[in-house]
Amino acid sequence: MHGTIHGSVSSVLAYIIFKIVGLQFTWPLYVASWLLGMVPDFSGVISYGRRIYHHFILKQDYQDNPYSHRQDIVHKPILYIGIFLTAAILNIWLDFLFWPYFFIALFLIIFHFVMDGIGETEGITWLWPFSKKHFGLLVRADIEPQNWYWWYFHQPYYVVAEILFFLISGLILFNTLGLL
Repeated sequence: MHGTIHGSVSSVLAYIIFKIVGLQFTWPLYVASWLLGMVPDFSGVISYGRRIYHHFILKQDYQDNPYSHRQDIVHKPILYIGIFLTAAILNIWLDFLFWPYFFIALFLIIFHFVMDGIGETEGITWLWPFSKKHFGLLVRADIEPQNWYWWYFHQPYYVVAEILFFLISGLILFNTLGLL
């Protein structure tokens, strides 16, 4: 999935979960949910920066694989499971986290990987470091990584999902700010 939809979907999911469990959803929680959905792609920002630098400053084409950030440790589900297990064990003794927020945060980060495993060209390495096998649903292995952006934005269902979730997410933000 494209990076922006991760934030939009995460904010929508967080809003729904907060409403179901009866917690107030505020604009700082909106921002946190948007960022949590995008955390695994933060290493991809470096790749985008390189692409912009090569295009605008060096006037060169930057032939980077858009999936190269998925090789980084921050794009491995086991990292977040380990962090959250450690935090949970510490929280039992120190009681520094509010458990509902804790589990919602874990869910939003893990859901990023679920979304990345749908319709992508390679899927997700769920079992890394024990296995390098990629898992995904509707994986399109026939698309070259360099052509993925073109392919993605020419699929009506992805474009509609991007726009729809972005609009719903925006409405949720306006609602949390009291503008609706």
